[in-house]
Amino acid sequence: MPKSNTPEADASKPAKKAKEPKAPKEPKDPALTAAAKAIGSAVGSVAAKLGATVSKPPKVKIPKLAPKNKKRLPRKDKKEAKKKAAAAKSAGK
Repeated sequence: MPKSNTPEADASKPAKKAKEPKAPKEPKDPALTAAAKAIGSAVGSVAAKLGATVSKPPKVKIPKLAPKNKKRLPRKDKKEAKKKAAAAKSAGK
């Protein structure tokens, strides 16, 4: 049976409560708040006239694959050492 958008179909569902926005807390001293806003806007306008901007330091890019200092793989060095040892042993006979 297809669902319908009639009020009777919606009556079976519980009604959702609308969220009430929270009222911002009122400052204890409105005079201080007004003074702080005035000072902040004055400082901001002076900084804008002087050309002060907020600059972020450049990001350091980390390479995906860091270069390695190895010349050869250890297994190749080991194999070469075995060959030299075997050659020295056979030459010493």
